Amino acid sequence: IEAEDISFNLGKNVSLSKDELQVVADVGGNPKLTQEGEISVNDAYFIEGDVDYKTGHIKFDKNVFITGSIKSGFRVEAIDVVANTIDGGIVKAQGDVFIQNGVTESTIEARGSIKAGFMHRSKASCTGDINITKEIVDTEVILEGSFEIEKGRIFSSIVTAKGGAK
Repeated sequence: IEAEDISFNLGKNVSLSKDELQVVADVGGNPKLTQEGEISVNDAYFIEGDVDYKTGHIKFDKNVFITGSIKSGFRVEAIDVVANTIDGGIVKAQGDVFIQNGVTESTIEARGSIKAGFMHRSKASCTGDINITKEIVDTEVILEGSFEIEKGRIFSSIVTAKGGAK
């Protein structure tokens, strides 16, 4: 049987080593191999689905994008965090946190801003602004920026905003 050279299908942020026997990441990040055999490295971490027992806690030194929910008891630590919902989870962000729907029985700490649809029975603190689109209920928020709730309501919550509230 004769030996055969294989070719690598290189995607973004990867290159071949000098001897062309290894694929090397050009940036730190999340390696990925597609069904078509393309090898790439994302400088952000994309999670299809939920952060739960399947994924475990997430600690990543770049941005994290989650299509599902951060489930109860699970922690996500990153620069920017984007998720659909947080349902009992803990988020610690060096940057911003954007939650497309809402936050329930969770804790968020961010050095940037926080944006969410709603917050129920949660705690949130940040050095930037907090923007809520629907409502906050039984929630405590502490921030250095301004607090804004567009068309929603605040029920039995504590808001401490150095930059004021609107």
